[in-house]
Amino acid sequence: MNERETEAIDSLVAEFRNRLISNYHQVNKMALESGTQPLRFENLCQKCCDYFGLDLDRMMSTETRLHEYTRARSIVYWVMRQRDSGFNYSLSKMGEMMGGFTHATVINSIRKFEEEFEFSSDFQFDVNNLLGLVGFRVVTRNRKFYLELITE
Repeated sequence: MNERETEAIDSLVAEFRNRLISNYHQVNKMALESGTQPLRFENLCQKCCDYFGLDLDRMMSTETRLHEYTRARSIVYWVMRQRDSGFNYSLSKMGEMMGGFTHATVINSIRKFEEEFEFSSDFQFDVNNLLGLVGFRVVTRNRKFYLELITE
């Protein structure tokens, strides 16, 4: 690779980094303006456990495979994967943060979340109420689900 190509790559990386930082600051600014705290992993997990009446240690463990816990984890994974959430983690990192799950488990969990959200009005109700507690809501565009900050 010659010097010109290296400079071009460095320039693209710097531009990408600046955009990520800008997006992060915009999300935090919007969160502060709406009266909510910026969303953090620990807060999201705790709110999820509180809402569903679950034990945080069991949710963060690969040993627990009860439906209530896998469902709660799927919500956390889906939120973290959304671009407007302010999180910027790889699938592997998300699984690691949740207690040692693999990226394949995270992918499967997100897919199951989307399937259940599409067909279960009870699940939609729970997810929207839970996300409302942290200042977000789910919106549908082109038959896909996205996270949106509540600004009103």
